[in-house]
Amino acid sequence: MQKQRASIFNNIKVTLQNKLLKQKHKKRTITLSHNNIYILPSVLGAFFFLVALLNFIMAVNYQNNLILVMAYLMFIVLLISLLAGYSNIKGLTVSMLNTIPTYAAQSPHMIFNLTTDSTCQGVTLSYAYDKRYNSDCENIDEKITELNLPLPFKNRGFYSLPRVKIASHFPFGLITAWSYIDTQECVAIYPKKINPFNNELNTMQASENTDFKNQLLGSDDFNQLIKHSPEMGLQRISWRHYAKTQSLMAKQFIDNESIHTVFDFNQMQGSSEQRLSKLCFLINDAYESNINFTLKLGVKAVCVDTRLDEKSRFLTMLSQFEENV
Repeated sequence: MQKQRASIFNNIKVTLQNKLLKQKHKKRTITLSHNNIYILPSVLGAFFFLVALLNFIMAVNYQNNLILVMAYLMFIVLLISLLAGYSNIKGLTVSMLNTIPTYAAQSPHMIFNLTTDSTCQGVTLSYAYDKRYNSDCENIDEKITELNLPLPFKNRGFYSLPRVKIASHFPFGLITAWSYIDTQECVAIYPKKINPFNNELNTMQASENTDFKNQLLGSDDFNQLIKHSPEMGLQRISWRHYAKTQSLMAKQFIDNESIHTVFDFNQMQGSSEQRLSKLCFLINDAYESNINFTLKLGVKAVCVDTRLDEKSRFLTMLSQFEENV
């Protein structure tokens, strides 16, 4: 019952925030200023104000000047806290640097850079809907400060990045000065890597009728000379050919470049998640061994050249895959 009430409260809170917050928070970089900073007394500050108000009422009723002075001082401290809290985070620039995708059962992270022209103290970045996920920084100066914010996602999937709350309770904890940054981007959680069984590997189809296990080993036989490019390095240059023709040519060997394997979702055994986990293992292994492959997910087939393509793009395809699509 309590969880249902909390869920309803959070849904109402999210709906109100989505309506009230404007487009000025939907960006990768935000600089805090008067038009995007919100400031109110904290829970402690609310009790502090209540005590000051009770002191004031009691001082007026009993005509006690000492209590009246105490009430005035408490109001002044609260006012100073509001001004100091605003000045503390004004000018703070928060930029989302990138995201760190992970494998299932691990939390992904968002990486932020914080900079300011003056000292900023006691800043916290938190997942707006779950304060258990946060990252604190006690002091930010003119140097770039990097904060790593974990996210509350554990299962395989492709998630929209949440709105992040930037908050500070400086100087006395009596106020909360805050803002938001909403990057409107996504982060992937890849399937957990599971080593497939040998009989599943034997169902994979490879070029030139080569056994899959032998493909992983490759060979070092010379194949041909190709035009040299800077990223190949000097060790592959054919100096004998250069001495004769004065042109830089690189040696190409028959290695795993010529190997092409099919990783088929339908050929895997187990549940949908287990199959994706095995494909995840095979893709990682193929990139480490420089083996080209074709990834088949249902009716979709994608041919991959491990020399050119990025592994993360194909692992993201696994994180987005739904069998009924």
